[in-house]
Amino acid sequence: MKILLTGHMSFNLMVQFYGLLRKELPQAHIALYGLNRPGGSLTLEDYQQFDEVIMPPVVDPEMIKKGILGLKWLRLLTKADVWFCLKQLLRFRLKSIYTRLYTLLEREDKEAQLFGKFAPFDIVNIHYLSPGYLKQVKYVQPHQKLALSFWGSDLFQETGKATYGIQLDALNQAHAISLHTPEMEQIFLSKFGRHLKEKIYRTIFGCHQERFNLLTNLEQQTEKLKAFRLKHKIPTNKLVIQIGYSGGAGHQHLAIIDSLMQFSKMLKDKVFLLVPTTYNNQDAEYFEKLKTKLENSIFEVAHLTEYLSDEEVLMLPIVSNIHINVRDADALNNAMIEALYSGNLLITGAWLPYGVFKRRKIVFAEVEYITEIGAAIMAYCEHSNEVYQLTENPRLTKEAFSMQNHIVNWGNMYKELY
Repeated sequence: MKILLTGHMSFNLMVQFYGLLRKELPQAHIALYGLNRPGGSLTLEDYQQFDEVIMPPVVDPEMIKKGILGLKWLRLLTKADVWFCLKQLLRFRLKSIYTRLYTLLEREDKEAQLFGKFAPFDIVNIHYLSPGYLKQVKYVQPHQKLALSFWGSDLFQETGKATYGIQLDALNQAHAISLHTPEMEQIFLSKFGRHLKEKIYRTIFGCHQERFNLLTNLEQQTEKLKAFRLKHKIPTNKLVIQIGYSGGAGHQHLAIIDSLMQFSKMLKDKVFLLVPTTYNNQDAEYFEKLKTKLENSIFEVAHLTEYLSDEEVLMLPIVSNIHINVRDADALNNAMIEALYSGNLLITGAWLPYGVFKRRKIVFAEVEYITEIGAAIMAYCEHSNEVYQLTENPRLTKEAFSMQNHIVNWGNMYKELY
């Protein structure tokens, strides 16, 4: 069995997933295409942790130039290309014509290479179904099986009919479609049609045992935690509230802060806001609005904007008491799982598909509207012990979301496809 994992291939997640999948499928050859390390570059040691890492296509400029002189581009021209070249010729813009022809031949060369790179595999599994990653569907040939894996926001995205059409075309071609939870499955079927039901597999990544162990060990490292608190001026005598886990507008930071401001007089001396926006912060306008809102807030705030190491990321739930996740759309994210394991009270939106927490008896708080968050925190401040019994959450969270407990479902999907 030869499996190609492609799409959103973040090293930190994939190295853990691959390690467990390798044990589950010891006879399989598992390769990755598009592997990357957020915030850094891959090392030789990184590559050596996998059976195979397929590199992106490399184009030889000299071969492309020879192709232009040899008129290889003639068979690639579309009507749009012809009209473009004629217009540029009339304006004596020969360089624009050359660039257009070079691009045509370069694209053809890259696609030919990718067909060759994908061809040896029995199963191609595309992770995170954005239009960009779904372009790879065309490299899957009739003798291969196609698996498509939704992660969350790719199912709940709101970018219009074009993306919907691209996803639906790919889903109709797929042999397997993986989703996290029953709630996600119903959203999927309502959106794309019940004719796809027989293709569905229930899979989640979860959190690796090693990550749970790191959290447990870090909780005992008082000097490291003390230094982290000092660095970011995080107090020990206030309720520390983490708002979201990235700089994306979907975390709805502004509305959350507005809700807290309704109880500003009562909460001012009781709470401290921890707002990490170290990635997914490309929306400059939103970032400036958030920065201004926090600067003008009456609350003490640590607005984290610089890169955090993986260890520092794990310290966030340890130094926090409450984790707020009321994204406009979300599935199961590790930041939330880590917060629950660390004993935080999770406050989330009732519109999000988190029935799995209730089924697993995990204690958390839901709000129907973001405007209710301030009241929920007031209730926690006044009646935390009576209302929220969080002592069993770490054990229940680990049992429910350990990656080791779910890798078998991934293995079964690949076995059935093979």
